[in-house]
Amino acid sequence: MRLTTVILIASLVQVSAATFAQRITLSERKASLENILKEIRKQSGYDFYYDRKVVVANRQIAINVKDATLEQTLSKVFAGLPLEYTIDEKIVVIKEKMPSFLDRIVSAFNTVDTRGKIVGENGAPIAGANVSVKGTSKSAITDQNGSFYIAGVDERSILVISYVGYVTKEVAAGATSLGNITLIIGSSDLQEVTINKGYYNTTQRLNTGNVSSVKSDVISRQPVSDILTALEGRVPGLYISQNSGIPGGSFVIKLRGQNSIGNGNNPLYVIDNIPYNTTNVLQSGIAGANGAINIFSSIRPNDIESIEVLKDDKSRRINKQIIIKQIIMATYKNGINGAISGKVGNVVGATCRGIAYLRSLPETIKAPTEKQINQRLKFAVVMGWLQPLLKIINIGYQILSGYKTSMNRAVSYHLTEAVVGDAPDYQIDFKKAIFSRGELLVSWILELLCLVNAVLSIKWDNGPASAFCNDDDQASFVIYNPEKEAFVTFTDVATRQQKEAVLQLPEDFAGDTVHCWQHFVNAAGDAVSTSVYLGEVMVG
Repeated sequence: MRLTTVILIASLVQVSAATFAQRITLSERKASLENILKEIRKQSGYDFYYDRKVVVANRQIAINVKDATLEQTLSKVFAGLPLEYTIDEKIVVIKEKMPSFLDRIVSAFNTVDTRGKIVGENGAPIAGANVSVKGTSKSAITDQNGSFYIAGVDERSILVISYVGYVTKEVAAGATSLGNITLIIGSSDLQEVTINKGYYNTTQRLNTGNVSSVKSDVISRQPVSDILTALEGRVPGLYISQNSGIPGGSFVIKLRGQNSIGNGNNPLYVIDNIPYNTTNVLQSGIAGANGAINIFSSIRPNDIESIEVLKDDKSRRINKQIIIKQIIMATYKNGINGAISGKVGNVVGATCRGIAYLRSLPETIKAPTEKQINQRLKFAVVMGWLQPLLKIINIGYQILSGYKTSMNRAVSYHLTEAVVGDAPDYQIDFKKAIFSRGELLVSWILELLCLVNAVLSIKWDNGPASAFCNDDDQASFVIYNPEKEAFVTFTDVATRQQKEAVLQLPEDFAGDTVHCWQHFVNAAGDAVSTSVYLGEVMVG
């Protein structure tokens, strides 16, 4: 009877162990190693600890397992990789595989000391050319004779040779002496850049006037809803200032300063070769923000191919009646990757999220509806509040950006989730504001205390160390003072392991109530945690 009981208990233990053992099913092709480790973490419950410098994020892995154990899965993942792992309880530690004595001997025989000479097409030596070993930090600069020497190069490596004005060249480093390596002079792209100068086009090479051009790739990357705003800081001599914070509002624009008394200072606008009278459009009481709206407010920035700003006397060829004015010209996109070519009447090819479609050119400027005005008010509140945090948001929303910019993502979230109140008194709900969104783990706050002399003390505690909770993660803080409408940011002020940060606030914050947020950024700067609202505190 006792023997039967012992056998029965042993069987139950084996069944229980088999029941609770985690089985893993994976089928991936060309997936990054990090993504595979994250999927294994989800299915197994095991945490992974590794150095990002060792586990390269863009390393591609192919794996196909079904109902496999953790050990079987990891063996297939790391097969052929210079990595090894150990399992300690529920943590998998990954590190670089140390080469064996035999591997070091083989590596020594596979390395060569390579030398050569870089010359031009005429045979003259090129001094100062850069010669680097592809994928490594080894490099050399050619001397006055064009010669270079690099020691300890793997014979299977590729040498990358570059010099200003010449086409970059790659050669195999399979010999100790490579002889003369000839670089070819690079063709200039000045002939390929097309500039719209009114009713004719020219190239950068033949252009003799003072023209600044902003292309569609630059415009589409800006987190703005108005084309004129995208020109700020990108055209020398162009001063742009919006009359109000409401989207669609009119602008004060000066090109090369105050240049007229009687004819005004607004430049002439030409959209697809159609001139617009800026005096009527911008100043004559068209219903909208501050009684006037600008001509570009109804045009999507993504529909514009390029904007040219003509600054000098060359503009007289187009603008004969008002000689003193300069010209800002916008050109619509004509076709998207060949899917929609050309333009018919007032219809033009455009694109949205990579999909080609046809859209109509604006014919009239209508007064915005009440719903549009309210949306613009919300947008103005959100943009005005987030603009000072552009650097924080560019890092905090980078993992979600995709085809949108980080600021676009942040604005979209706050428009739908963090705006409260009724028109026109919209406000930000500080508890719902998020400046960073990511996969790193957050910490729990133990203390938020304001000391004397405007010193803020913050203490926190962490969960167990893992790939999503590293000791060297950097803590950053955002402080907002509603009374002064001012932000103060503190980036990389302490590591996660330190569990404490002491922040010196501006002295004029004394007596005011401030709101605080915290988030973490990993050492590589490519992963973040979701920001956490810590609360409000009175500054002493």
